[in-house]
Amino acid sequence: MNKEKPYIYKRVIAYFIDMLLITFISVILVNYVVKNENYMESSNKLMDLINQTVSGNISQEEYNSQYNNLSYEMNKESVDVTIIMCAVSVVYYVIIAYCADGQTLGKKIMRIKIVSNNGKNLHINNYLIRSLLINNILLDIISSALIIFLSKANYITYYSKVSSVFSLFLMTTLVLMFFSNNGRGLHDIIANTKIVNVKRDEIEVTNEIKEAEYVELPNTIQLENPDEVEEKEEKKKSKKKNKKINKNPEGVSESERI
Repeated sequence: MNKEKPYIYKRVIAYFIDMLLITFISVILVNYVVKNENYMESSNKLMDLINQTVSGNISQEEYNSQYNNLSYEMNKESVDVTIIMCAVSVVYYVIIAYCADGQTLGKKIMRIKIVSNNGKNLHINNYLIRSLLINNILLDIISSALIIFLSKANYITYYSKVSSVFSLFLMTTLVLMFFSNNGRGLHDIIANTKIVNVKRDEIEVTNEIKEAEYVELPNTIQLENPDEVEEKEEKKKSKKKNKKINKNPEGVSESERI
């Protein structure tokens, strides 16, 4: 078993932590930026439709017809909301993850990170490609473009096809994450990335390196041996005496010569 491959539960928990944070931030921004009563009205109608279908008051055919209409109206009224959520997701999953060396808050808590599959440094484009595919950002962008430029009938037709493609992509990715040796999904293969375990906090590793580099010097100050000190003094005196004799041999007494 590949020791670098994190358990799937770690990736799932990290994903939900990130999604909760993204949703929380997006809701705050939407409440301050967007004031759309039509969207809330359509949302209430959709909830009422679901309740009536569950209770058996509406047939499945009627539900499908009304659901498509209400879904179209909600998506049309919520384009600005979708744009805000896409922007928040790009900032979080791409820019913040790139600056944090491959970790979002969820990944940091679960001690996993995004790295390059070939050992090279990741570029911000790798994070962008990966996030567009796995975090529904690309699907939301396509959905917004379709609803802006197409009629209701064409939107329902094309969005259904695009949604099916992304659902198949997600299912294949989950299968690869569960059963492949390195845990790489289709988004990782396309973006040239993979998820690995983080064994230690980088701060702890840095501190350990600093502690290893710091070596306390032992106390090397020692008193010299008295005999050695006396011997050195005798040598100095002898050198001085020899210099004096060499300079003035006649002026040196017999006792000084000895």
